[in-house]
Amino acid sequence: MEWWGPANELEFDDKPDALTIRATSIRRALDLLLPSGLALAFVVTLCFGGSWFTELVLGGLSAFLFFRWFATSTTELRVTERDIQVPYSGGFRSLDWSEIAGLEYRVGGEGESSGLYARKSRWEAVCLTSQLDESDCDQVIDAIYRRFPFVKMADDNSSGFLRDAEIISLGLNRKDP
Repeated sequence: MEWWGPANELEFDDKPDALTIRATSIRRALDLLLPSGLALAFVVTLCFGGSWFTELVLGGLSAFLFFRWFATSTTELRVTERDIQVPYSGGFRSLDWSEIAGLEYRVGGEGESSGLYARKSRWEAVCLTSQLDESDCDQVIDAIYRRFPFVKMADDNSSGFLRDAEIISLGLNRKDP
């Protein structure tokens, strides 16, 4: 057990037909400080008297955080020349490279979690895994691009604007194939 360090351990399994990336959460002693402090506050509140609501909140929160520390999670991505497969509702969801314009780390916002995302267009992205932080995502993206350097991805010109060195146009005169 380590005090500091990364929150995940990354494993890269490079097979002839696919690259499997496994991220397993690591138990760090540093992550026990908050639940231990809350448990101590719960005991002090219990011994010296406090409102029942405070005791309930402190006890419940410390129990939840202790339980979460003991539970480890593993996420697995399977990457081939055709697609990326991610765990989804007990099975796997497949995203073709032709649908993906890029891979990136995104910071969570309203109703979204931080993690590795597959960008489909400028405004649409699919979360591949929310377990990874930015440095882990960079390692995963580098490993995928090293293993599959010539994969054909979707065009990233999804904004509707055509950009030239001096002119920006709406692209209304284009004919769709």
